[in-house]
Amino acid sequence: MEINLTDAPSPLIFISYSRVDSKAQQRLADALRKRGLSVWVDNEKLTPGNPAWEREIEKAILACSAVIAILSPEAKRSEWVRREVSFAEQHNKRIFPVLLRGDESSTMTLRMINHQFIDLRQNEKEGVETLYNTISDYLELVKNNAANEGTGSAFSKARVWGFAILGIFTLLVASSFFLKAGPFAASPTATATATATIAATMTPTQTAQPEVVIPEFFTLDFDADLENWDSFIVGDTENEVKTTVEKSYMKFELNSKDQHYYTYYTLRTYNNIRVDIRSENRGEFNSVATVICRYHIDKDWYEFNFDSGGLYQILYVKWNDEKTKTISTLIANGGSSLINAGKNVNEYSVICNDRTLSLWINGNEISTVIDNRFVLEEGYVGIGVSSGKLVPVENRIDTLTISQP
Repeated sequence: MEINLTDAPSPLIFISYSRVDSKAQQRLADALRKRGLSVWVDNEKLTPGNPAWEREIEKAILACSAVIAILSPEAKRSEWVRREVSFAEQHNKRIFPVLLRGDESSTMTLRMINHQFIDLRQNEKEGVETLYNTISDYLELVKNNAANEGTGSAFSKARVWGFAILGIFTLLVASSFFLKAGPFAASPTATATATATIAATMTPTQTAQPEVVIPEFFTLDFDADLENWDSFIVGDTENEVKTTVEKSYMKFELNSKDQHYYTYYTLRTYNNIRVDIRSENRGEFNSVATVICRYHIDKDWYEFNFDSGGLYQILYVKWNDEKTKTISTLIANGGSSLINAGKNVNEYSVICNDRTLSLWINGNEISTVIDNRFVLEEGYVGIGVSSGKLVPVENRIDTLTISQP
């Protein structure tokens, strides 16, 4: 579905955000619209999974007057937020960062350091009012500058043309003097030679640009921040999930019951794929390590859950129409003594191969099913951690391998 941006009231404000911050984004968009601004948000305008998604986002940014970037720890790790802000800056769009959660060190990317942000953490209502006033002042300034361009008085225009003609005349006289009588006077032959030399100098040199290779299969040891990954939360989105990447592992800390945190690789989609993870339950209570495949943004996915208490599941999961909660359909489940229960380390593997869905625990195939009901097509691959009825939950994943099945 392509969007006709010319029908939108002008000026248009684009909001860039992480999926984790969807509720806050909606509150912000509603508040700005009530104050008379026209706001563009992707999940309201685009069909999830539409291959034209990226093209329509680019069109919206090109058409907008300003971009609001919602800052949070998840937004800092979001590849989509990074791309949108970068694209906006390349096209000289004004960026208005708003700090939703976290601190400056956990939310600010290098390109955001030079932007003054508006703080929504302590008093969101006051912050939104400040944001609206700041944007309104900027739009008024842009409007006044546009009105002043090309509207100078006839006297001013005539004076400009007068100076231009005088300057050209002066240059002609000076050139004539130097060529005919000055110390740098040259013969016609010398002039031709100089012209040829200049032409040769101006010939551009074609520099071959190295081709950027996006890895299809790889092992991730979590020895650096996760670039090219995005994330989202199902369940309690108001209570922050703390995630850190340090010392060659990714740590997840969940403090709300029945909370599900997901992060997925954004640079490639996969159909037939194998995913291996090494997971360690670090808390007093059971945690659930998750692998997802064929994930379609804001739509549906296959989910494989491994409970440190000894249980496993294969699910089909989809968002409801309002994108406020998910609906899960059980494909397979069971228990296995092969799971090292409690505070322990386990290795889990998942294979999505055509309609065959398989899960492995510590090197042993536990369950293989054929899905003839949902038959999801190519999508993103990701991992996650979930909590149950007892919190807090802490889990570490120190190795992730994406390979051929």
